[in-house]
Amino acid sequence: MLDSPRVFTSTNPWKITATFQAVSSTKEEYLAAIEGLKATAPAEPKKGVKRTKLEQAHLALVSVLEGRIEAIDADLAVSMHVTDWLRATDVVFANSHIFRILIGNIHQRVAKVKKRIEQRKSLLAQAEIRETRTRRQTQKPDYVYADQFDSEVNMQMSSLPSIHLVD
Repeated sequence: MLDSPRVFTSTNPWKITATFQAVSSTKEEYLAAIEGLKATAPAEPKKGVKRTKLEQAHLALVSVLEGRIEAIDADLAVSMHVTDWLRATDVVFANSHIFRILIGNIHQRVAKVKKRIEQRKSLLAQAEIRETRTRRQTQKPDYVYADQFDSEVNMQMSSLPSIHLVD
C-alpha cells in the first residue's frame, strides 16, 4: 500500500541478517515520526557552505513524508467507508458459505506466514554463525613440543642397559 501511514527502518540491507522495524502504523504515529525528524533536522548552513549529502537526504525525507499526508488521509477515508460497509453487511456474510470459505483461506494464509517466519528465524540464526570472520576449528589441534619429545626419548634410552666397550 503506497498510501499507508506505515514507515519502517532497517539495518544494513546488504547483509542477510538485516531487520526491519516499524516506526509508524497509524496516522498519529506517522505525524509524530515527521515531527521527530523535523526536530533532529540540521540547522541552516552558513553562507557559502553546502549541505552534506546526509543533511540533504534528511531534509528530502521530511519533505517526501509531508507530501504523502494528503494521500494517506484519502486512503484512510476509503478504508473507513469499506469498514463501515462490512459492518453493515455483517449479517449477510455471517451465514454465507462463501464467508466460511474465505475465513478458512485466511487461516491457511496465516499458518503459511507463521511457518515462513519460523524458517526465516532459523536461517538468520544460521547466517549469524556463517558471518564470523574467523574460521571455526573442526578439531582441536594436537601440538607436539620438541622438549617433550626429547624428554620421552631420553627416558626410554635411559631405561636400556648400557654397553661399554673396553679397549
